[in-house]
Amino acid sequence: MTIGSNYSMTYLKPTRWWMNLLLPIYRHQSVSIFDQYEMYGVRYFDLRITFDETTGHAVFKSVKVTFRTFSLYEILNFLDRRGDTFVRFSLEEDSEKEPVKAEKFAKLCRIIEEIYQNIVFFGGMSTVDGKLLYSFKNKDYEYHSMPLDRYDGWLDKIFPSIGARRHNGTDDRECCLPVVYRDYVDVFN
Repeated sequence: MTIGSNYSMTYLKPTRWWMNLLLPIYRHQSVSIFDQYEMYGVRYFDLRITFDETTGHAVFKSVKVTFRTFSLYEILNFLDRRGDTFVRFSLEEDSEKEPVKAEKFAKLCRIIEEIYQNIVFFGGMSTVDGKLLYSFKNKDYEYHSMPLDRYDGWLDKIFPSIGARRHNGTDDRECCLPVVYRDYVDVFN
């Protein structure tokens, strides 16, 4: 079994001050992607993006919160140099309501797949409506993860940090999937 990080980039600061109020619900990681890889052995990463309304640049997103990023390419360069990483790359938008973003996402997928050949990309879909926007060449990989309903209480589901403290490590023994995506990879039960 391999460890993956759910919403890998949510350790970053939000783009707007008021989004800090939503962090207890929408933050799923507390350590950098570099530490996720080096210190916690994560090899599967969940990168969910949207495009900033003002600049048009790719930014990371968790449902309602967008996160500041220094560079998507810096993250991908780091992972590409490692040569043993897998990236689920998704658009965190409704592709029907945001067709321009969906088209831009598909173009970005083509570019990153061509440039970063040491990363196995999969996903290429809208996480909101489930529509496939780009079909990556690596058809053998799918998003296998421990379902979020592994958390037994409503509090665990609303606050990922509580669910991680209660369940990380214990659910892994019962898991038969090849990859377990964890909230807060640095928290073990």
